[in-house]
Amino acid sequence: MSYFAIFITAFFASVHCAMMFSGFILAYSVKKTSDGQTHRQEGIWKKHLLFNGGRLVSFTIIGAILGAIGSFFTLSATFNAWITIAAAAIMVLYGLSMFGAVSLRKMNNFVPRWLYKLTKDQAGKDGESRFGKFQPAVLGVLTTLIPCGPIQALQILALGSGSILQGAVIMFITSIATAPLLMGLGGVVTKMAGALRQKMIRYAAIAILIFAVTTFDRGLALAGSSFSIVPDLDKVRDSLSAVYGANNSDSSEETAGALVRGGVQELKIVADGRIGYSPETVFAKKDIPVKLTVEYKGRGGCIKQFLIPTFGVNVTLPDNGSKLIEFTPNKTGSFTITCGMGMYRGTLVVES
Repeated sequence: MSYFAIFITAFFASVHCAMMFSGFILAYSVKKTSDGQTHRQEGIWKKHLLFNGGRLVSFTIIGAILGAIGSFFTLSATFNAWITIAAAAIMVLYGLSMFGAVSLRKMNNFVPRWLYKLTKDQAGKDGESRFGKFQPAVLGVLTTLIPCGPIQALQILALGSGSILQGAVIMFITSIATAPLLMGLGGVVTKMAGALRQKMIRYAAIAILIFAVTTFDRGLALAGSSFSIVPDLDKVRDSLSAVYGANNSDSSEETAGALVRGGVQELKIVADGRIGYSPETVFAKKDIPVKLTVEYKGRGGCIKQFLIPTFGVNVTLPDNGSKLIEFTPNKTGSFTITCGMGMYRGTLVVES
């Protein structure tokens, strides 16, 4: 899943979070007078910033910890594949629960009682908490510990990144994406008319299910599957052009065959963070050793990790220059070339 997809998923997931945490937000946003009336607190935006700042710091630390834990277990692309597929499955379950699936409704309300009580107590101590003016920030930190729908799926992706930096970035983006709704609409979502609120929840559920599909597709790529749920738009366009006889020579897929020297097949691929792999498809012969030179062009990101899962290729490309990879393809067929997050794809075709 790309960072943009993570942002969009977290943004729509924040509808669910806003409903869960709006009561806490309102607790520090309004104050009751002696006659039972409520009025908006002064400096409310500062409190909102503290609340979301607490969430941002906490989520970033959680992401770094998860990435660090994942680095001890990320031994193969298979591990990342199953982690990514698990994240997609959780997104599907929460998306369906937001649609009102009876058997899954409890997922929307699964909060440890002790943690909920601790958070609620802290929310009710505005101006009296031992944390003083930083009480909203403490409240924000506590809410990151409460299970909140698809956010858990993004935490699994942070775990699967196997990197302290990437894990931290994933959860940092998550906190940024959830902030707008929590700052401006936490109370509004709760007070919406029933029909409008349900419609908003369903739109969010649709978006989450869409990104669940793309996440599952990334998992398939990491598992080495050549099957893709999400269609390649360039290939679709080329197919339509062929059907209707349009001239589309500029958009044809770039391919390359192996040069054989001294009984070794030599191939070269450029991994570019802007356009993906060039050429997209390379050809080799079965049971003949391959020397594959991968030139890296980019500034970090998941394409820095180069994988051909079927043949056990899993290497980190150098910041500048090229990496020589040696392996022997022992089976024929079309095999997926991908990055560390399954976002970019290429194809290795092995012929007999």
